Amino acid sequence: MSKRTFISFFWVALFGSIFAANPVNAIFLGQIDDFSDGTTGNWAIGNASSPFAPVNISSGGPFDATESPDAFLQLSSSGTMGAGSKLVSFNINQWTGDFFGAGVTGISLDLNNLGSNPVTFRLALAGAESTFGSNQGFSLTPGTGWQQATFDFTASDFTQFSGTATFEQAFAGVTELRLLSSTNPAFSGETIAATVGVDNIQAIPEPSTLMLSLTGVMVLIIGYRIPAKLVAKKAETSNHRKYLKDSKVSRDNLDSVHSEQCAEFRFGRTLLIRKLSPLRRLKYRVMQSPFP
Repeated sequence: MSKRTFISFFWVALFGSIFAANPVNAIFLGQIDDFSDGTTGNWAIGNASSPFAPVNISSGGPFDATESPDAFLQLSSSGTMGAGSKLVSFNINQWTGDFFGAGVTGISLDLNNLGSNPVTFRLALAGAESTFGSNQGFSLTPGTGWQQATFDFTASDFTQFSGTATFEQAFAGVTELRLLSSTNPAFSGETIAATVGVDNIQAIPEPSTLMLSLTGVMVLIIGYRIPAKLVAKKAETSNHRKYLKDSKVSRDNLDSVHSEQCAEFRFGRTLLIRKLSPLRRLKYRVMQSPFP
């Protein structure tokens, strides 16, 4: 198996069962929006014709130095009245579904404040006719470059704004995920003049889920390697049997045999004896005099 094939096998084993368990356009573990396809990845605002609608920028992303060009998503807002006044974007396509069932317990993403005003970046979600906003806010200072932020998804990490469903119920049926700027937890965001670059939005697991997945992968890898070892062992045993047959070493001429050959003979005979039935093994030892 080639290295490329082995690596492909590793990732298919890690995420294959997860993909199969989730329908198209539903969240899955490891899902990532890197905007390398030149689109906005279904991230939008209420008024698609607004000059502040999300835009795909073809270069300048966090990996631009190593993967030039590295595209990213640019979000912007005017800070005035009307459409586009708030820095908020939503996704009602691939970032929906049963997050709990998919094993997703957080989201990581790369952020860059490209404007002149400080931004507090947050996530919000809707599900089961209820809305929630993250308590955690990631501070973005202008001119500090790309930074990675991680948002955990537990009930204590979110504030509820509407509806009667619990966070667990909403999280099991997310209908909308939002990226926004707000000093305090919010679902709609706040009015601000800002421009923020977003890239590599990824669904991540909790450590225990990741370790369980990796354990499953290691079992598959070990299962692949063991048959190869058995084949090699069988060939090795066969070679020693052939040596026993061809060498015809006896007690009378044993002293004239090189010590290294003696050691190999002992090892080969031991392997052969282990393959015999208990009765034949006893008979063999009675018939053979002790080996020096």
